[in-house]
Order: sequence, then C-alpha cells, then structure tokens
Amino acid sequence: MKVPKDLLTLHRDVTLTDDIFFVNKIPFFLTLSRKISFTAVNHLSYRTTKTSFKAYEEIHKFYLNRGFHITKIHVDNEFAPLQVLIQSMPGGPKVNLTSANEHVPEIERRIRVVKERARSSRHSLPFNKIPRLLTIYIVFKAVKLLNYFPPKGGILDIVSPKTIMTGETLSYTLQSTLPLGQYCQVHEEFTPRNSQLPRTQGAICLGPSGNLQGGFKFMSLASGKVLSRRTWDKIPMPNSVIARVNELGKDQPELFIFTDRKGRPIGDIEPINLDGKYDLNDEDPVEIPGVDRGEIQTPQNPIDGQIGQIEIPTQDNPVIDDDPGVEVDIVPNDNQEVEPPLLQEATNETVAPPKVETVTPDEIPGVRRSTRVKFQTKQAYIPSLSGGSKYAFAVTQLEQQGVLHPDSHMFFQQDMYRCEPDVVAAIMTQLSLKAGLKAWGKEARTAVHKEMQQLHFRDTFKPMHWYELTHTQKQSVLESHMFLKEKRTGEIKGRTVAGGNKQRDFLSKEEVTSPTVATESVLLTCIIEADEGRDVATIDIPNAFIQTRVEDEKDMAIIKIRGILVDMLVDIAPDVYKPYVTTDKKGVKQLIVQCQNAIYGTMMAGLMYYTKFCKSLLSVGFVFNPYDPCVANKQIRGKQMTICFHVDDCKLSHMSAKIVSKMVDWLKQEYESIFEDGSGKMKVNCGKVHTYVGIIILYTSDAT
Repeated sequence: MKVPKDLLTLHRDVTLTDDIFFVNKIPFFLTLSRKISFTAVNHLSYRTTKTSFKAYEEIHKFYLNRGFHITKIHVDNEFAPLQVLIQSMPGGPKVNLTSANEHVPEIERRIRVVKERARSSRHSLPFNKIPRLLTIYIVFKAVKLLNYFPPKGGILDIVSPKTIMTGETLSYTLQSTLPLGQYCQVHEEFTPRNSQLPRTQGAICLGPSGNLQGGFKFMSLASGKVLSRRTWDKIPMPNSVIARVNELGKDQPELFIFTDRKGRPIGDIEPINLDGKYDLNDEDPVEIPGVDRGEIQTPQNPIDGQIGQIEIPTQDNPVIDDDPGVEVDIVPNDNQEVEPPLLQEATNETVAPPKVETVTPDEIPGVRRSTRVKFQTKQAYIPSLSGGSKYAFAVTQLEQQGVLHPDSHMFFQQDMYRCEPDVVAAIMTQLSLKAGLKAWGKEARTAVHKEMQQLHFRDTFKPMHWYELTHTQKQSVLESHMFLKEKRTGEIKGRTVAGGNKQRDFLSKEEVTSPTVATESVLLTCIIEADEGRDVATIDIPNAFIQTRVEDEKDMAIIKIRGILVDMLVDIAPDVYKPYVTTDKKGVKQLIVQCQNAIYGTMMAGLMYYTKFCKSLLSVGFVFNPYDPCVANKQIRGKQMTICFHVDDCKLSHMSAKIVSKMVDWLKQEYESIFEDGSGKMKVNCGKVHTYVGIIILYTSDAT
C-alpha cells in the first residue's frame, strides 16, 4: 500500500520522541512519532554513544525510505552526548533536550502502555520464570500490537501506523495463527532426509518472522536459542515443557521488574528521589544506552559480538537460521550485565544531603484542633475466588489475563498532553423524567407510557400494601427512577431503573458480578469470521432483564413508584393497581410493587439474565470458551458456530447462512414477545456491515 501523496505532503515532517526503559534490567530503546503514532523498539544489548547513534541511524533511514523526514527529536537530558552527532547528519533533525526534572510526556506514557501490555502477556503464560529471550519478544509483541490499529487522533482513522510506515496490512494467516508462548514441535529438514535424526524438536513460539511465507520464530527448548521455521505442529503444553522453560529462566525474577538506568526498581509512577541517598541538586552522570551491531558470525568480543534487535515490521531481524544445524542466540551473555556509564564522574566524593529537622510549631492560642475521626480509604474492588458464585472465578480469571480493561487507555494517551483545560465535567446524554418531559414534551410522555406498558404486559409488577411487608422488606424498599434518552434514530427511549444502592449493604460484588465479553474476544472472532468467510448476524434481545423471571421470592426487589408513573399504571390496568395507590405526606401518589422479573438497577439483574442465557445455550449443545465466559461454540454439520454476547447484544456466525437464520429463529422463540402495540420485537441485522458494542464492523469480499 502506497502512502497517499496528500498525506505525504501534509505530514512529511515528523517529530520523534525517544527514551529508554528497562524490563528485568534488560534495556530497550523506544521511539514514538507524533501524529503518525508509529512505535519502534530496540533491544539494547550494550550501551555506548556510538552504538546508540547507530540505532538512531536505522530509525532515521527507515523514515526516509518511506518518504518522511525527521525534523525534531524530543528527548531527556541524558541524551546530550548524541545531540551533536544527530544534528551533524545530512539533513539531521534538531535535538530538543528537556530541562532538569522534566520529561517528554508522549514517550513516557507510551512506555507505561508497553510495560502494561508486557506485564499482561507475561501473566497469560503458565511459566514461573521467563527466560531473557522470551522477555525480549514479549516487549516486541506489545509494540507490534500498538502499531496494528489506528490510534484515536492519528493521521487516518482507517489506516494503522504499521500500514502508513510499511505499506503492509494485518493478515491473520501470516501473523495471528500462533500466539506467543505456544508450545510447538517445529519441523527439521536435515540432509539427507532419511537419516536417524529426529524430524522435529520442541520450541516455544516467539512470534512471526515477518517474511511473506508466514514463517515464525521459536525459542528452542534444547538450546534456548532462536529458530526460524516454516512448518510446525501445535501441541498441548505438558508439565515437562513448563519445567524446561523455568529452567532456562532460572536466573530471572518470577515477575517483571521495571528499573531505572541505575537499576533501582520503579513502579508505574517513578518515585520522587527523597530517599536521602543522593542530593537532589546534583546532576547524575549521563548514561546513554545503544546497540552494538557487530558481526554475529564471530562473537569473540563480548562488546562487539552481540546484536540488538530493532522491531520494524518491514525489516527482518538480522538473526537468520540459514543452516538448520546452527542456532543463533541474540541474548547477551552474563558478563554483559555490567553496563558502564558513558561519562565518568569528575569526583568520587559523595555529597551527603542536608539533614532536615522536623520542627513542631507552637500551639496557637484560640485555634482548636480538629477532632474529626479519619478513616482509611477502602481499596478498589478486586474480584476474588472467595465468593460463593462460580462467575466470580470467571471474572477473576479474565482480570489475571489482563482483559478486563482492554485498550481503553491507549486511545486517551495520545492526546493527554494536548487536553483542553476548560473541560471540567462530562455531561450524560440521558435525562431524568422531569428534565425529559420538559425537553421533549409529548414524545417523552409517549416513551414513558410505552415503557410502563411493556413492564405491565410482561407481568413484572405485583402491587402490595405497606402493611403486608415484613420488617426486612420495609428496610429494603428501593426507589424507582425513569430515565429518557434520544437514540441515534431520533426516537425517545424510556427506561425504568431501581435505585439498587441499598442492596450494597447485604450483597457483595462477588455474589452478583456478571461477566461481559472481552474486547479481545470480539476482535478475534471478527478476524476468524473474515478469514473463514462466515455469515454473521448481530442481535439485540429486547428487554433482556425484564423478561428474566426471578424464581426465588427472596431475590425479588420491592420498589416504590411515585407521581406520573403511578397515574400511567392506573390508566393501563386500573383494576390491578388502583386499590394499592396511596399518598405520602406531601400528597404525591405512590405505589409499592414487588418485581417478579429482574429489573435494571438491581445488583442481581445482570447475573440473573446471564445465568438464564447460559442455560439456554447449554440446552442446545453449546460449549463455553474456558478463557471467556461470554463466548460459546457449537459444531453444526462439521462447522463451528460461535456466539459472543455482551448482556443483550449478541453476535453469532457460521459458514452457512441457513444455520444462522435457524439460530436467530430459535432466539426469537425463546426471547421475543411481540405485544399488541408492536413492541418487544427482536432487532436482527444480517449482512456485511454491523455495529456491535460500539464497534463498526465491515466484512469485505477479500477476507478482511
């Protein structure tokens, strides 16, 4: 794919940001271009000014080959020794150094994203120890995924940074057939082919090699080195393989440790240097990491014999396994762990920081000290296995694999340094009943009446007298709310919601948490559907919660309906509701009802519907995915049918359009109830264009 001329003209000048980060004391050089948002990572096996400059030269030439010209580079002050070298290049960019205690916000944020993705990938692997080679490729994978999708606020909304910089598009068959960490038996092609040597050997997948044939790179379990193979067999991972990988990574920590250039562990937020170990006013000696590009065939000198790996999708890594009997190791030796600084300190004397004494202020007459009791802030909720529900385990499993909050941060981080200071609040698009009636008038009243009519038709409310309630029921009575919203079509939609905040006192989140489909699952199923050419349908189940019957009376919520909503219910069914209508102290009509169906706003509603829908799928032979409790599969006529659901929004696919239609008819039979006014009809969309959970999906004829 060629870069459009207009785009090249408008964005020919590129501003680059660079920085260094460390994973398990392994240095990585990261670059991020503004506007294009293309990220490149370089594994640094050794750090010198010369090799760092060579690493930048490769990035510089890479942009030039694509028609872009780097005009400015924003880096920390530690890159000062490279400033003259870079600016003296033919057409070299201007290097802008930050001031003391200042950082480049874009690259700092991108480093956090890469660390988070790497940490997530590490926790998806079953190994206790991760070898250095596998750690390097975990970071490579995190950067690749960031380049695969168009960022918010980028040059083009439909073209990814990878496509802009390389002309390549994402291919499932070339880049997604094997996950990182998959155990395989890779095929060996020895000469002669009829020898007694084994035909395969065990290896762990490291990711695609980048060639047009769809080859992959592997870590050999025998030697721990890199292999590049074109054929393999996927094998379930036995305990012996896990033990072997743990043995290869025995010198590595169990979890990823992120450090600064001095080897001090840091978290997601770099701590302020108030530990008293060095003076804040003294500047640290400058240390610039780089990449040694020595000849890999003759690694005699530990400094010149190692090679860094730059992750640019169009260029294959220089580690090539031409000879099946020779394996190339890109991991630095242990004697390279000591990384000397570029510049030596002028003096060996250390200046002790000034001792600060805490002075207690004198008591001021007439000023009273606060007697308020301070309570410790509660920790954020983390799903655990201690709950009595199996669904808590499902959510915990997803959280450990890093998919509970997918990608929500990466789109925001692009514009965080350009945010508008005047934006101080976010306004919800839904209105209360009073505000909705004022804004939309008759249309809002019609929508409210339609909502209450549906609740009555589904036999949701059972009116009750106040004196019939027990003491516990009186304590748990919930307020009802009506919210109005204008949909994309211009239609006004009403929604009755119970104020379920009272239920938090006697219901824990572990007991009522309901899972939803992960974003990764939606994207992966879309890729499979496009690759196999499946027929796809998206479905919106009407009033999903309301049509979920509550079996146990103890779980039925009791709500109080007030005002105009009472009048509407009496107008719909006067014989049912009028005898139970009372007034409060202010003269406002009120009605106590028991909800025999799950209702929005109650803590149990989501789990009740999820349980019902799962039982329906299991009854017709679906099997749930062990990694996502909202994805189920079924073999029909030798082909797989897949359904993923986000509450009441479903996406199902199969190779046969007739089978998809039959599944839609079955769902209509189970969950569609059309009433006299025409409401309750299930919304079904078939074809090549779908809108699902806010994602616009377009299936084309070329399997994309």
